[in-house]
Amino acid sequence: MVQVSNAGGYRPPGKDLPVEDRIRWEVQWWWQQFQYGRWGIEREWYRNILFYVGHQWIRYDDLSHRWRTENLAEWIPRPVTNRLASTTNVIRSALLSADPRFSAEPRVVESDLSVSGARAARDALDILYADSMFRAAKRNMISWLVLTGTGALCDDFSTSKTHGTVDLLGERCTTCGLQLKPSEFTDECPECHGNVWIEDGEVIETIPRGRLLTTSWSPFEVYLDSGILDIEAQPAVILSRSYHVEVARQSWQPATGEIKPTTSAGSSQYMLTSLATSAATFRGTTTPDHVVVRRFYRKPCEAWPDGLTASVTSDGVILEHTEDYPYKLRPTEQPFYPVIPVVYDEVPGRFWGKTPISDLVPKQAQRNRIESLYEMTLMTMAGPVWVIPAGSNPSKITGKPSIQITATPVSGLMPTRQQGMGPDASVIQFIQQIDQDFEEVSSLHSVTKGKQPGGVRGFQALRLLEDRAMGRFGSVFDNLEAAYEKWGVYSLELYRTFALTPMVRRAKNEFGLWTQQQFIRSDLSVDVDIRVESGSVRPKSSIAKLDAMQRLQAMGALDARYPEQRMRMLEESGMLSMIPGVERDTEAAMRENAEFHKWASTMARAALEVEGPEQLAALMQASPPPVMISLLIDEHVSHFIHHRRYALSDEYRMLPQVIKQWWETEHMAGHLDAYQQILARGGIPGMLPDLGPVKPTIAPPKPMDSASQRM
Repeated sequence: MVQVSNAGGYRPPGKDLPVEDRIRWEVQWWWQQFQYGRWGIEREWYRNILFYVGHQWIRYDDLSHRWRTENLAEWIPRPVTNRLASTTNVIRSALLSADPRFSAEPRVVESDLSVSGARAARDALDILYADSMFRAAKRNMISWLVLTGTGALCDDFSTSKTHGTVDLLGERCTTCGLQLKPSEFTDECPECHGNVWIEDGEVIETIPRGRLLTTSWSPFEVYLDSGILDIEAQPAVILSRSYHVEVARQSWQPATGEIKPTTSAGSSQYMLTSLATSAATFRGTTTPDHVVVRRFYRKPCEAWPDGLTASVTSDGVILEHTEDYPYKLRPTEQPFYPVIPVVYDEVPGRFWGKTPISDLVPKQAQRNRIESLYEMTLMTMAGPVWVIPAGSNPSKITGKPSIQITATPVSGLMPTRQQGMGPDASVIQFIQQIDQDFEEVSSLHSVTKGKQPGGVRGFQALRLLEDRAMGRFGSVFDNLEAAYEKWGVYSLELYRTFALTPMVRRAKNEFGLWTQQQFIRSDLSVDVDIRVESGSVRPKSSIAKLDAMQRLQAMGALDARYPEQRMRMLEESGMLSMIPGVERDTEAAMRENAEFHKWASTMARAALEVEGPEQLAALMQASPPPVMISLLIDEHVSHFIHHRRYALSDEYRMLPQVIKQWWETEHMAGHLDAYQQILARGGIPGMLPDLGPVKPTIAPPKPMDSASQRM
């Protein structure tokens, strides 16, 4: 192991050393550098978690730098009513209740490549969000965020074969005939500098499919300079995590050395091990067959001109490394750390954040002491006692009902029963005051907990209280939005850099059919800005959504008379099922889209052989579209909405103008006319209108007028 000394500041390792020794020196030096001053902050993190899991009668031992059980007499009660845990769960649920909504905007509106790249980026982010295990990482990260004030996400592109493999065809230069494997492919031919390539079936390479993975990291596992607030300004970043030896051996195959269990990993790893192995107590034990792996990130600098990334065990075995720093933003080539920190509340001058749980710990300890006093008073002072004069020799006093006691009077005194003294009422008031302090410190009131405040019945009053309750978390939501936005940027960049296979998503098209959408990295333009919609990570209850729609209707911004707006309002409020047969209506509308598009495609091919739109119109009359409008059966609002969505598709825009004109002016307008007829007759869309009095008869009904059905 390379001997490292931090005295005298940073000195780059000598370039005459082997590269493996230089990497060991670099990782070990920054590891020791980042250890300074951490124990005080780690102590607070660990205490918060101990209180959360119920280990609350503890004290800190300054000599051993460990939390230990309070040394109290056995007869002293140690009650724990864990208000801190319930408060933590409410805050965590509030932060987890909403998912970010991503949007991609083209930087150059005039550029078709930028516009199409923005559309591809939006769809690609939906795939990456679902496929990268982001939800699980987000859930774990927010748990650390609430309890310690800091959480972190890390993006990385895994090329492990466990995610599957795919056979890819190679490329051949059309100028010089050079054949390249997919992993060797470049935009410019290295032989003749040409840039025209064709697929070559003679060159086939089996490569890992690859997968973007998002992982959560606790502050115990992140090492950096605590005095630098911006992570991109950090000189280096280290992520340290314990793995089982078998898992590590499957993930890494070091060129030299062997992966062996390690135990020396610092105070942070001791605390994490304690949390993993503690049960009745918080004293952890060493986990066997585990190895600590440190991921080291160093941007390009004087010592490493092209940067450095390495994975090294705590005993110095280099698992993997690259001297070409891969994490760069195109087209500026600006390097970045794939670590995304999130803080609950910022602390001036400190990288690590602050959480209200740290302020609740003293209150929880105070409540425990008051409860202990209350219970001890009940056990020792509140029970009735007998005063027995010396020499009275009473018979045995038991708790049996109607007991008869005999005794010898002593100077006229007999055994007497004295009523006990219960706890003072101020003790109960003190506990109630502490509970109120919990709500004030955590900013959790009745509305946030799902309770209706006393005396508040108004719909808008509840909404106002809900907005005020969530106002305290405004800074947390802003920090989460910024972190999720950075995740979107980094995820797309990593996919552009490392992915060799397309992303695939199954989705329903405008015709109601399941199709596969594929995206390759060339579809993702660099001239795209990724944004998280403002307020999308803030939880919104059904009350808030309904109140917002009512306010927008009152201001005239929404009008329920418009069919599409009414349908969207029902979708947003989760009440779309109130429309009878909505699934069948949707299927019918999409089936009409598919039938019409099949017919229109045939007409479009026939249009190439006819002369002028007049002959095409005559051909359309001879072979009319296979779609009809039924006044009483169709749910015209749903049909119009889904027909309009089809009309906005790329397939529709490629059709001849005469065919599109028929679809819009005849079929779509026909649904609107039928809708107006139903309303004029006093009917309800999707239900039969009042067609007038029906006379009893056995004769068949009269046929409907020609206006009732329209092509």
